[in-house]
Amino acid sequence: MGSDRYKPLKRTIRTLAAEWEPRLDLPGILVAHRFHNKWFDDDNSDTTVANTVARWEYREAVIHWYLPSAVRLARSDLEMVLVHEYVHVLLGPIRESIPGEHMDRLELATESVCRALLKTIGLPPGLPSKRVPNKSLAAESSTPRRGKA
Repeated sequence: MGSDRYKPLKRTIRTLAAEWEPRLDLPGILVAHRFHNKWFDDDNSDTTVANTVARWEYREAVIHWYLPSAVRLARSDLEMVLVHEYVHVLLGPIRESIPGEHMDRLELATESVCRALLKTIGLPPGLPSKRVPNKSLAAESSTPRRGKA
């Protein structure tokens, strides 16, 4: 079963989400997690781990997880990505008011808030390490490790 190979990873993401949503007052926002076995290209070569589509006016969002990229990360790195995506949810209302040429500023603000939040619980802020010390998350993945992720 191809869809079961990422079961431990999905469980980890759901566990982290259950820990973070109350911290961020996200129970008032419906956040769905969708899991994809590949990115939008045929060979899974993109390094994107997740992206978020927020509909802030309805207090809802969807975080899309690209499992071939996510499975390569340690649990703490997954947590960093999750918090980063949740900050996108929280900053959703201002996204539309920022001109396209300044979206890098929104990304900087998102990452800065993410790092501050992680620091409050004792996690060292930083970029994901792109390593897999937890073999149980990657063990069931039989996809070749292509690309940069």
